[in-house]
Amino acid sequence: MIQAYTLTDLGNSGAFSFADGINDAGQVVGYSVGVSVAVYATLWSGGAAINLGGLSGNNGGVAEAINDLGQVAGDSYFIGGGVVATLWSGGVATDLGVLTGFTNSFADGINDAGP
Repeated sequence: MIQAYTLTDLGNSGAFSFADGINDAGQVVGYSVGVSVAVYATLWSGGAAINLGGLSGNNGGVAEAINDLGQVAGDSYFIGGGVVATLWSGGVATDLGVLTGFTNSFADGINDAGP
């Protein structure tokens, strides 16, 4: 049996973009790199590229995964260094914290159970 695929050009919302995850609704997450080399967590949905924003004081981020509820897991980068696992849900970015004894955290996946 031959498997058929459809490729869709998501467009480019900066100098270049990368896709990291997709859900059953066809929403895609990843990141866009701006012409100033800033990295922005990005959601492609309904034909639009949406900058997810980030935590207060952040300097960009990467969206790694999206569940079927439209919640996004990824990382926020901070001016001066540091990375924090981040959940984007309902237009709000939430800091998922860092384990004691560590300086950074990363979120690479999310399930459909919600936060």
